[in-house]
Amino acid sequence: MSEPLHIRIQHDGIVIYGRGPEEPDALVPAAEEAELRKKLAEHFLTRGGRREVLLFVSEDLVFYKTITLPGNTRDLDEAVGFQVGMLAPFEEDDLLYCFETERQKKQYLIHLACVSRELVEPVLRELAAADIRIAGLHPEYLRYLSRAAPKERWGLFLEGRLRRLLVFEDRRLAERLLLPAPATEMDLAELAGTELLYAPAPQENKGLRDARPLIGRRSAIKEFNLLPPAFRRPEYSKFLIAALLVLNLLALAGFVGGRLAQVRDYEARIAAAIDEVAPLAKEATRLREREKSLQAAIDEFKALSPNPDLIGFFEQLTKGLPENAYLDQLRFDGRNRAVIIQGYTDDIGSLAARLGDLGDAKLKSTSRRRNKIYFNIEISMP
Repeated sequence: MSEPLHIRIQHDGIVIYGRGPEEPDALVPAAEEAELRKKLAEHFLTRGGRREVLLFVSEDLVFYKTITLPGNTRDLDEAVGFQVGMLAPFEEDDLLYCFETERQKKQYLIHLACVSRELVEPVLRELAAADIRIAGLHPEYLRYLSRAAPKERWGLFLEGRLRRLLVFEDRRLAERLLLPAPATEMDLAELAGTELLYAPAPQENKGLRDARPLIGRRSAIKEFNLLPPAFRRPEYSKFLIAALLVLNLLALAGFVGGRLAQVRDYEARIAAAIDEVAPLAKEATRLREREKSLQAAIDEFKALSPNPDLIGFFEQLTKGLPENAYLDQLRFDGRNRAVIIQGYTDDIGSLAARLGDLGDAKLKSTSRRRNKIYFNIEISMP
């Protein structure tokens, strides 16, 4: 994308900046508006590219003012509009202004830039009549405030009807000093608080650095755009890019939507298969648990002895129980080779005497249930 042509509006005419050292700047006097069209037509015919210019207003023509507004101000545009007419040295009908806002703790710091409509609108009308797009209208100093500018403290010396020294820190304007008389390099350095001083096309004996290398290739100036809305044209390339972006987003949304529908279909199929298999899996789990329980019982029987005489033991147990006693539970403890019986009786002493013939019987606990004695007895196997 070609760079817009830089033009400066000053009190005695128009300066068309050259594109490099081999192309000098050209001055078109204020009374020769037709000459401006001619020079611009020659430039675009020779150079080609987009018919686009970026305008800068000489610092001699710009009025600056800083005001404060309460932090609870709802409509800053309206509040500034009420005050700017009283602050600027121009008639209300002859006033172009813009402002930048700096938010502080309890207030807004408003930086105003104003210019006379009568001084700049004739140039704007000439450019519009020549079908030349105006990219912006900014104070002159912003032309040098690009990414190439130093981040540390530095100064910019501008000459005109008045001499000005602008001081910058971290690529922001910190001070604006008016110089009533010529000043040496040492004077400028003392006033700016830095020896890093620039000037547009400085004289060799002045000791100032050339500010032209600070100008960025593609101007990205956003501050203090004084261009009236009537002269602002829409940037169609931005609309085209936005349209392409929307189309890409729609295509992406369609692709994502299709993938989501496919995933949902897979999920539905998987859920149906799970519902079909779930009863079988549940039954298989129940059978495994039953198998483990039976295997544990078998292991307990095997742990009693290689050939346990269980039938004989049960027969003796049946004969040994008193008539007033009956069993509730019977459990084999394979590890300790013992049989644990639990049940009810009316006479625990008689029960213990009878079971003593079966082996080493130990009364582990008793309790009262259903008006009977509930016993827990462990009998060691021989």
